[in-house]
Amino acid sequence: MLERVGLAAQGDRAPSELSVADARRLEFAKALALKPRLLLLNEVMAGLRHSEIEPSLELIGRLKQQGMTILVVEHVMKAILAVSDRVLVLHQGSVLTQCGPQEVLADDRVIEAYLGHRYAKRRRSQT
Repeated sequence: MLERVGLAAQGDRAPSELSVADARRLEFAKALALKPRLLLLNEVMAGLRHSEIEPSLELIGRLKQQGMTILVVEHVMKAILAVSDRVLVLHQGSVLTQCGPQEVLADDRVIEAYLGHRYAKRRRSQT
């Protein structure tokens, strides 16, 4: 599993010695060792640098190609766009929308909820 997630070279290190990004990949390896049909990921990109996000996105992409179902709770838009076929947006505990990633980006309700009323108003006036 360490090889599958890109940690084969770190196999002799204690988890406490790993970087945040490598510790996240270790969590992937632990989950994958159970051979799940559905993988639930909660904020796996949080706190990672942009350069550290890419390996996780590649891993998720490979898992999807292998037929694994993946449910991701995430706020990093780069990750959402890269790995999602469908996006469900919650706002104040209710479903705001459920559609493809590009439609979510264009939805004025999502923009207003997450970027603010002033941004949404400015955006509408520019179109």
